[in-house]
Amino acid sequence: MQGRDPPIIFILGAGASKAFNVPTIRDFYVEFKEELKRKKYDLSLIEKLEARRGGEVDIETLITDLRNLQSAADTVAGLANVPDDLRSFVNDSKLLHNRLMSFIIKRCEKFDEQRAVRAYRPLLELSKLEPLWLFTTNYDRIIEYCCEMSDIQFSDGFALQSEDLYLWKDLFDGQLKIAKIHGSINWFRDENSPDTIIKLDDPHPFPTSEFRIRYKEYNFSTSIIIPTFEKYISELPFLSLQTRLIDAIRRAKVCFVIGTRLHDSHIKNLLLTNLDNTVIVCIGHYPEIVKSKLGKHNNILSLNAGFEEFAIASSGYLEDLVRKINDGNVLQSVTYFVEKIRETLTNLRQPIEGGPIEELVNKLKSTSYVERANSARRLGESGVKRAIPQLLTLLDDQSEYVRIQAVSALGLLQAEEALPKFREMLMSDNSKDVKAEIILSLKESGSQNAKAILTEIDSSNELPEYTKNV
Repeated sequence: MQGRDPPIIFILGAGASKAFNVPTIRDFYVEFKEELKRKKYDLSLIEKLEARRGGEVDIETLITDLRNLQSAADTVAGLANVPDDLRSFVNDSKLLHNRLMSFIIKRCEKFDEQRAVRAYRPLLELSKLEPLWLFTTNYDRIIEYCCEMSDIQFSDGFALQSEDLYLWKDLFDGQLKIAKIHGSINWFRDENSPDTIIKLDDPHPFPTSEFRIRYKEYNFSTSIIIPTFEKYISELPFLSLQTRLIDAIRRAKVCFVIGTRLHDSHIKNLLLTNLDNTVIVCIGHYPEIVKSKLGKHNNILSLNAGFEEFAIASSGYLEDLVRKINDGNVLQSVTYFVEKIRETLTNLRQPIEGGPIEELVNKLKSTSYVERANSARRLGESGVKRAIPQLLTLLDDQSEYVRIQAVSALGLLQAEEALPKFREMLMSDNSKDVKAEIILSLKESGSQNAKAILTEIDSSNELPEYTKNV
């Protein structure tokens, strides 16, 4: 833990990658189901797991459930006279897990490279001024790619072993340090030595568990390493990464928490224990919700912004902030910084006729459901309310993924005119995920009309059971 104290650290959640077309953990789940349907795969197992959790599922809960089933499968494999239906169930769980891993790897690689580099470069260049820690819960390789394209060196705990193969050494040196506390799509375990963690330059999605990568003395499967909740802080490299996070938060003067709602209780508790020493800035589309999870404290500030627009608006100001917090009052300097970014965002959000907003509105009519969904998401994040009428038309879209993104966008835009349709969809839409997104939007709206709908439906026992804990 040697070296100078980092004045600023960043904790980045799924919202940071969502800006560049990588799904959040919830959207990942929805897209995965869409792919299973499109390829006409059997959905019975995933529907059973969904029902078991009352519909409250995302990609990480699915991974956890499937890995628990695989542990049971190892036990079953050693038994004699296993019933055919049980053996079939075990095999189905393995197949679903393999398809999921392959889907995550391929989907994480489909990000908007140009936009990501443009947004990340000013942030990454802060490391030229001071030591910088970037902690992320995301599995994708967006940050690493942006470093490579910006010619910025970084360390991530791995050391080069040979060619494009790296071994986990818990090595974080240099100015820029990247800690992927939930794992990565290009991390693997050596099957002959479970404590040997391997990183490759490129991920390798293979269709079944029978495929292996063999290199010299190493023999590793393609299952990416993502910590299940039960094992989160008990195994390498995650135990070490947690230690790094604890130390960085304790030593930092400012912590930017961006694109996460702090579902990870470990991160939330670490922040709570350091409120007296570190100024925390919560940034996202619902920053007050994140702020409320940390309680009332003068050292907690919030900013309503997506990661990309924050990165663009803060370009230049971040360097100035680093200098000021090293020389003077930290809270005063950060408060001034947040106000300047808020002012800049107001100017950036002014709609421009014929510009990017118009292009997104036009793409809502695309024949590609992915393009319709992504355009809806970006319009919601833009804050441009004149897109509301077009977004309302997507609430009847055939794709549940598009409907989810439309609901989310209308929620971000505080579209009161969408509430009657939301009320109708809670009763008639055939997708549990769409209904859960509506409930979430209503709860986060805070408007009296939204509260009235929730109260009305709840009192009439019409609210679906699986949405009550959303």
